[in-house]
Amino acid sequence: DAATRLTVPTLCLVGEHDGSTPPDLVRGMASSIPGAEFAVLAGAHLANVEDPETFNARVLAFGE
Repeated sequence: DAATRLTVPTLCLVGEHDGSTPPDLVRGMASSIPGAEFAVLAGAHLANVEDPETFNARVLAFGE
């Protein structure tokens, strides 16, 4: 419920094979946040550790 009240730019970024926060769960959260972007990093479980270059590039691109 709190997510629906967010008013800041939001990026919901998840690894394709993340078991703790699966893509469908993150997609659902993103859909409840007005204007949120949702992105999946292919082939990753813990995306910021396994593919930090792609993860960082996606986060930095979001901030532009």
